[in-house]
Amino acid sequence: MPDPSDDEFFDRAYAILGAVEDAPVRRRGRVFGVAELVRYAHDPDMELTIEETNLLVTDRHLSAIYRDLRRRLRVVDVPNVAAASDGDLERRSFPGGTIDVFETVRAGQWRMVVTFDLSLPPATWPKQLVLELGDDFAKLAIPEVDEFSGETMLLLDETRPRDAKILALLRDPRSHGEFL
Repeated sequence: MPDPSDDEFFDRAYAILGAVEDAPVRRRGRVFGVAELVRYAHDPDMELTIEETNLLVTDRHLSAIYRDLRRRLRVVDVPNVAAASDGDLERRSFPGGTIDVFETVRAGQWRMVVTFDLSLPPATWPKQLVLELGDDFAKLAIPEVDEFSGETMLLLDETRPRDAKILALLRDPRSHGEFL
């Protein structure tokens, strides 16, 4: 989450917000529009409700705005993998680092290690990863990166629906994404 005293960050967020038309959609008394999408795109820990997620996927206007926000906030792309891949990836490379996924000794638990290039200043290391394949997407907060190794680690449990979705997208060579 950005530092509330970081004026440059909020100037950028407001510029993005002003650059797109805000057309909130009202569902069951709750408004969901650009302001909520900006907050969702900036806050690694914010999650959408099932209804909001469905709306984001099915409403072309909101989907286009969210893609535009992600494009503007993107730090680095996580490209899809060559078609020759077997479909069960354990390593993904991206400009400036790698993502490795290992199954642990406990069945259903996976370790995800993200390694960033140490030549990049730590202040530029991203705070979240967004993966997508077609209309399916998942967002994952990236824990603090060790400034000496450039690594951070997460434990994912495939019995949790959110973790299972992230693992499936990470391991699918057709998926792509970006660090924000």
